[in-house]
Amino acid sequence: MENKNILISGAGIAGTTLAYWLKRFGFNPAIVEASPKLREGGYAIDFWGAGFDVAERMQIVPELEKADIGISEVLFVDENNKRKGAMNYRQIKKLMKGRALTLLRSDLAKVIYDHLDRGIEIIFGDTISQIEQHENEVSVMFKSGKTCHFDLVVGADGLHSNVRKLVFGEESQFEKYYGYYTASFTIESNVGAGRTFLTYNTPSK
Repeated sequence: MENKNILISGAGIAGTTLAYWLKRFGFNPAIVEASPKLREGGYAIDFWGAGFDVAERMQIVPELEKADIGISEVLFVDENNKRKGAMNYRQIKKLMKGRALTLLRSDLAKVIYDHLDRGIEIIFGDTISQIEQHENEVSVMFKSGKTCHFDLVVGADGLHSNVRKLVFGEESQFEKYYGYYTASFTIESNVGAGRTFLTYNTPSK
């Protein structure tokens, strides 16, 4: 295959994983990321199944195990923070023969990033401003003013994808509101020692 020069927009989990495998199969991937550095924080995610299988093939499981949050139990509490029930998370992992981790999204992305081939070009602090499809290539103009040519452009830049907007139009065409909002924030832990995941639910919230 001659069309090997591929630009990936987004240095998150999807973008870095794609770049890893493209390089392994002889392509020339490059990544552009709007943030000036790898993003930090993000949700904690349960990591198992197909994702764990891919991580094994990438030989990154030992590093992911070091990043594991190590939750011991999922604790359900009421409005007064009183225990109502719990699930033994360590037992769940044991039943899955240890093939389950709890990771911050940013930690997973960083481990993948650290295992990328050093020959992969990664551009931080820039983004795509214009895409033009030609017969044999794609012309990409960056916000910095630079123009480059690729054989393929991949949008791995999240829910509000800039690439999708440039190619297909406003995201309002593709969004469907299901009646829910979600928000997250970071707070200091004051629930004592241990690795307990507290959860509190209330009707309609």
